[in-house]
Amino acid sequence: MSLEILTVKMAEELLERIDRLVRDGYYPSRSELIRTAIRDLIIEELGSYGVYKKTQNVEIQSLAPNYVV
Repeated sequence: MSLEILTVKMAEELLERIDRLVRDGYYPSRSELIRTAIRDLIIEELGSYGVYKKTQNVEIQSLAPNYVV
């Protein structure tokens, strides 16, 4: 999977919280934290609309291999 660059503007307070999670060792980098947050949001949002069903586990697994349906 190739990664694309995405530029995002955000409030300084939010960035400080992101940096704290990275500094405390929860994530190895800002990028990994943001990728994880976006992936989890997509899975949650699409799942709540019934887009992902048992027959579509393959698509969920491609987004999040460790996600349990």
